[in-house]
Amino acid sequence: MVVLLFAVLLAVSAAIVVMTVISMRKRRRRAEEEEQHRKAEQDAKQRAAEKERQQLEEKRRKAEERKHLEEEAQQRIEEETRRKVEEEQRRLADELQKAEEERKRIEEEKRRRAQEEEQRRKTEKEAQERAEKEGLKRIEAGGQRYKEEPRKVEEEHKRVEEEAEQKIEETRGGGRGSPLERGGRPRGSTKRHKIEQTPGTKPRSLKPEIVCWNEGWRWIVAVEVPEGLETLSVAQNEKLLECDSTDELRYRLKHAEGAIKATWAEGEKDIPLVGAGRNYLIFKMRKEWKGLGRLVKCPSTGHYLAIVPQEWKRDEEVSGPAPDAPESVQLEGYKAHFFYQEQNTLIGFITGNGERIRVESGGPRFQLVGREIGDASEDMGPLFGEQPPSIGMIAEQGWSDVGVVVVGEEGGGQNRWRMQFVPHVGAKEQKLPEEIAERRGGWYFVRIYDNNDDLLESMDFRFMTALKDIRMESSDCLPGPNGHDNVIVQFLHQPDCKAELVNEDTQHALEIRRERGQTIVTVPPKPDCDKTYWILHDGEGKVEVTVLVERIWWAFSAMGEVPTDWVDKPIILSRKDFIATIDKALWVRFPRTRWVRNIPVDFNRAKPRSFPVEVGEKEIAIPLRDFCTTKEIENRQEEARMMIWVQLERAKPNETVVVKVPADQPPPVKQEQQQVQKIVLEEEKVRLLRANIKCQRGKRKGKGFSRKELTKAEIAIGDVKHLHIPYDKRRRTSHLWNIEDLKYITER
Repeated sequence: MVVLLFAVLLAVSAAIVVMTVISMRKRRRRAEEEEQHRKAEQDAKQRAAEKERQQLEEKRRKAEERKHLEEEAQQRIEEETRRKVEEEQRRLADELQKAEEERKRIEEEKRRRAQEEEQRRKTEKEAQERAEKEGLKRIEAGGQRYKEEPRKVEEEHKRVEEEAEQKIEETRGGGRGSPLERGGRPRGSTKRHKIEQTPGTKPRSLKPEIVCWNEGWRWIVAVEVPEGLETLSVAQNEKLLECDSTDELRYRLKHAEGAIKATWAEGEKDIPLVGAGRNYLIFKMRKEWKGLGRLVKCPSTGHYLAIVPQEWKRDEEVSGPAPDAPESVQLEGYKAHFFYQEQNTLIGFITGNGERIRVESGGPRFQLVGREIGDASEDMGPLFGEQPPSIGMIAEQGWSDVGVVVVGEEGGGQNRWRMQFVPHVGAKEQKLPEEIAERRGGWYFVRIYDNNDDLLESMDFRFMTALKDIRMESSDCLPGPNGHDNVIVQFLHQPDCKAELVNEDTQHALEIRRERGQTIVTVPPKPDCDKTYWILHDGEGKVEVTVLVERIWWAFSAMGEVPTDWVDKPIILSRKDFIATIDKALWVRFPRTRWVRNIPVDFNRAKPRSFPVEVGEKEIAIPLRDFCTTKEIENRQEEARMMIWVQLERAKPNETVVVKVPADQPPPVKQEQQQVQKIVLEEEKVRLLRANIKCQRGKRKGKGFSRKELTKAEIAIGDVKHLHIPYDKRRRTSHLWNIEDLKYITER
């Protein structure tokens, strides 16, 4: 027993020892593993640190390289900038040197011209004094004989004056002409035009005038001095005015009030402006208010510009609506208003205090008489053929208050030919000087002044002695069923005359045939070819002519967007284009502005709607939404045709179809012949077709459409199975969305 117990104890001890040894080995192995793991972690940390250090080193190196590159680039930029600055400085220095040399040359030239001018004036003065002394001696020597024959004395006196003028001209040796020659010497014959004059009268010299012109949406008011006038100074309120930078003959005003005084070698003139009784300026303008305007006392007919205080408003009850909005003026506190005067029309304003101002006006007194040839030029005056026109008197007032008539070459620039003459009081018509006919053609003006040198009337005209007529084949302004047709235009002229087209972009579209004594042009039905510009040449004479084929075009576009593609055949539109919320329009294009005052447009001939055409517009936008409630648009079973009507003076009304709206539905059949309608559904729409019913969360899918929904969608119950439409005969509710889905996917 003891042995057994001892054996058990020994076994237990051995087991304890074994377990202790195993436990120690496990701890040692675990320690070794932990040591290895710690070493591995240290190695990993060292490797990570080394990698991070290498990355930082790489970043630092790249940053240094980038910085170095940036420094090099900056250095190159600075060097390039410095080089450019040096080059620019050298260039500016060269330009300054050249400008200084040019300034010195101009000053030297001015000095030389001043010396020559002073010498010329002295020579003229001496020649005039000599001529006057010779004339006085002759008159004194024959005094007794002249007393007996007064008429011969007057003739001798005129002859002496002509000899004196001739000597002055010879002394000048090709210098400047008389003060009336603002535009330079005549290019043709220089002989004087012998106009019959009343005894004791002689031509007057032109004086400075008040003019206006448009410059960048602003109107400029200035004093214009005749080109030949030896001007000393132009002052306003005793302060000298500087000449305009664009024209040395014009002096811009600084104020609308105040005295203006122009002084020159031969005299001086006080030019009145607005005053207590006339707080406005009225300028006579060309067509469409283009070019230079001249101050007049009162308007007659034509285009006028009124410069009034800015608080004044247009009196539309008297003057009608304005052609355009008022524009600014360089004179502080004033605005420019536009007026187109016809017979029996007035110019009226309402002041800031509510006072009504009426501008005194009168009818035209003069007109140009001759063989007038029609053309479409808007701002160059009428065209005359074979010879220049004469000046006729419209009113019975006569020529007694007319002091001088000035006729000259029109256009921009200086050194333009002009001359003046005193009209014969007893003549009904005044013929223009022969020098104009000798020039064979061109663009000219006629200005008529009273005895106080105030402008009475100004007119432009063109003439060409070689032109006989311009004939255009008659054509309707509205197209026929096949659109517009070709139009033949004939220039009838002398064989030496040539008609050349100015529009190079339309050269390829026109057919031009030249024959002896005429030029035949075929104008095709294209909008860009309706208006063409021509120049007629005959030796040194030339004149600009505009040919306009009056045709109407139309287009479909959005409101506010003027289209570029115009057509002459009906446009096909749908009824959706006439919905009230759609911003679409029918655009109509007229041949020119002021062609018609309104245009009737509608589907119904009995009561067409009339749309007004603005004065300065030749395109009008007709909103299609204005016709959304017409019966023609609401009736989807018939085609609708929109038409326009045009009635010109002394002509029958003309109409044409501009828009066609096809029918959306076939006409209804009779009740006894009605059959089950077959509704064709697209496969894609059938797959998407489903009924939705109302629930607490909104909508959910239902089993099918109810009878009420099918009935409201105009679908027969007998067609439901044929069309594979889901049908729930137990549901009694009806929802609008289901009805709209049924209508949307079905087509009759």
